[in-house]
Amino acid sequence: MDVERMVREDNARIGRALALWLLLPVMSAWFVIDGVLQLGPAWRAHEGLGTPGVFTARCSHGDCLGGGTWTSGDGRIRLHPVRLYDEPDQRLHTGRRVPAQYAGGSGAVYGIPSNNYRSRIANILVGLIGLAAVGAIAVHRKRRERADRLSQPDPNRFRA
Repeated sequence: MDVERMVREDNARIGRALALWLLLPVMSAWFVIDGVLQLGPAWRAHEGLGTPGVFTARCSHGDCLGGGTWTSGDGRIRLHPVRLYDEPDQRLHTGRRVPAQYAGGSGAVYGIPSNNYRSRIANILVGLIGLAAVGAIAVHRKRRERADRLSQPDPNRFRA
C-alpha cells in the first residue's frame, strides 16, 4: 500500500469521525435548543396571541429571505432587522407589506395565520433523533469493544 493512499484513507477516517462525534451532536443539539426556544413564540402566533402589525420586506441583491422591518399596528413598536416566518405564497420583494404579528422571543415575526410551530416541533424531533443516533452508536461501539476484549484469550490465565 502506498503512502498517499494510506494518507487519503486516514483523512477520510478522520473526516467521518469528526462528522459523527463533533458535527452531528453539535448540530442536533442546536436543532433541539433552537426549536425549544422558538416553540413558545411560534405557538403564541398560531393561537393569535401576538401583537398585530405589518412586515415590510427588505431585499438585497434580489434575495428576499424573509428579512425586513416590522411595525406594530399602532406604530409604537418597530423591529429591525427581523425575519418573517410563514411567508405568503406570493414572492416577497423590497417594500412589499405583509400582515404579521410579533409573539415575543427572538427577532422574528409570524405571518397571519401562522403554523410555524410545526417546523419547530420538527426541528426538535430531528435534533433528538440525531442525539439518539450518536448515543446508540456510542453504546454499540462500547459493547463491541467489550465483546472483543472478552473474546480474546488471556495469555496469563493458565500460568502458574
